[in-house]
Amino acid sequence: MKNGKATILVVGEVSAEDTISTGGALRSTRAIKEYARHFDVHLLMPPHLKVDPAYVKNSLGVKDTIQCALFPRALFSEGRFSFTYVMIPPRALRLLMKNPRRLSVDPDAIVVLNETYDCLSIGRVLKEEHGTPSLAMLQLPVLYHDKRRREQIVKAFELWYQELYADGKLVGLIGKLRTRIELLVAWSRLMKNLLNSYDMLLAVSKAIVHEMGEEYSSRFYVLDPGVSLNPQDVELIQTIRKHSKERRDHVVFGGRVDALKGFIEGLYVFKEIVKTYSSLKLIATGYVGEKLRLRVEKLVRRLGLEDKVVLTGVVPRAERFKLIAEAKLVLYPSHVDSFSYSVLESLMLGTPVVAYDIPALRLYYGSTRGVHLVREGDVEALSKETIDVLSSRTEEVEPPKLRSWNDILEEEVSVIKNLATRTR
Repeated sequence: MKNGKATILVVGEVSAEDTISTGGALRSTRAIKEYARHFDVHLLMPPHLKVDPAYVKNSLGVKDTIQCALFPRALFSEGRFSFTYVMIPPRALRLLMKNPRRLSVDPDAIVVLNETYDCLSIGRVLKEEHGTPSLAMLQLPVLYHDKRRREQIVKAFELWYQELYADGKLVGLIGKLRTRIELLVAWSRLMKNLLNSYDMLLAVSKAIVHEMGEEYSSRFYVLDPGVSLNPQDVELIQTIRKHSKERRDHVVFGGRVDALKGFIEGLYVFKEIVKTYSSLKLIATGYVGEKLRLRVEKLVRRLGLEDKVVLTGVVPRAERFKLIAEAKLVLYPSHVDSFSYSVLESLMLGTPVVAYDIPALRLYYGSTRGVHLVREGDVEALSKETIDVLSSRTEEVEPPKLRSWNDILEEEVSVIKNLATRTR
């Protein structure tokens, strides 16, 4: 510990704050910026991130930034992992580490901020090398004790490949097979052993503990919730809401273009909506690779929705907030969540949300006016509820009660400080 500050190695996904990102990367970015005020932070980022390490170092105030990998880059697929990762013994992982240089620090703690397999694996190797207390933060469940929830997640992936790879059945079949294997691995004893290698598990919501079941309930320290809008977002939302006086003819898809966010189900629902509301458009924001964009556009034409679905790509947060504030509603058939920035932002902007009744949304928004939940996977019910909301002229939206972001970070930093003072 130097100058009264503990040294921590942080493993996490980060992004530029002014652009659309995953909720997990956004939260990690903002947390690391706060950590730098209390600790000497050395940040290790997984290799699939398309972000300049120098920009991250300067904008977040960390001591050092390293983009590292435990595996050859060819094994990475964006946002996912190849099941071949877990076939490599832990000792071999160290031999394959692709760091540009060895870390020359003696950390007081290791903190992993994202629950992806690559981040958790990097954290485990660092713990074994340094013999340092370690903490893994889960922003989403990594295991699901409910069999039906697991089945719904598998179905979401199957639907993704069925619709987007209809012209290449072999490619679609390979994709389905790979996904099934990856999910089996992700929900196996291998993942449990990886989690058990950490001294402490930190959950950003009680929904994570609920999803993972009693086996893990005693292992978690829960931030309830550990997600909120920061003061800058609150101010931006208030400004946008003040100047957005009328609704326009569009619906916003609340998640990214992804299987687990229910994008295909969203298209099915929208196809039913336009039978009644023919002037509406569906707007989806966030990064979409060129190959995926071509496949989505082909599916959109096949569904008869040409010129009705808009993929904006990455847009600044202010622009996304404006789109939501002016939308008729937000359609959010997500299968995975712990709290949901999307729902929170939509309600703060006065826009109703129609979504699946998954534990995270039920626990935090189930009794909130303006949130309409239907049984997960029931596309017909989702369509009916969406049309009912669109036809209502008296839809009342209740802004949720926010926990202060500063209060969350104060609790979080306190947990890490206690971890850093543990005897090795």
